Amino acid sequence: MFTENEWINGKFEETETDYKISGKNILWKNEIEFLPKGVELLCKKLKPKSVLEFGFGLGWTATEFQKHNIERHIIIEPNKDIYQMALEWKKQYNTDIEILNLFSWDFKTDENFDLVYDDREPIASGDTEKHFKHIKTILPKKQLYAFNSYIAKGDNFGQSIEYTLNGIKYRQSLTEGFYGNN
Repeated sequence: MFTENEWINGKFEETETDYKISGKNILWKNEIEFLPKGVELLCKKLKPKSVLEFGFGLGWTATEFQKHNIERHIIIEPNKDIYQMALEWKKQYNTDIEILNLFSWDFKTDENFDLVYDDREPIASGDTEKHFKHIKTILPKKQLYAFNSYIAKGDNFGQSIEYTLNGIKYRQSLTEGFYGNN
């Protein structure tokens, strides 16, 4: 595990199979098939106009959101290398996109979003607890919250979008007011 400062300043790296920050996997290359598809299905179902997205990665999901008429898009990305990539990515859009270089628990807002999309990578001991504890305080209880199913265990998420690509089943869970298992 990393300290917060090590994660902020961690070096972005590409290998044959994945992308890493200081040697820790943040994204598998084959996820380019799955992650954007999940966002596409969420957007077709929900038609969100405003999205709060935790984590930028390589921008695959952010790009998919932009294909679906998002008017307001806030992206929270703590790593400096990836944040710089996100700023470059943003230049190709005229949408109201705000990219913030901070951890989710440092984000302050009273804004409501049509969708909160969480595909961030937990990085340090206590990260997940701090993340969910904070977003409980800033987001409404009925906020639509989408996440990959590995974030939580069980099947009581209200709704999920399931699809199969290349023989692999994938689930994008969607719920109102779910903010972790704490």
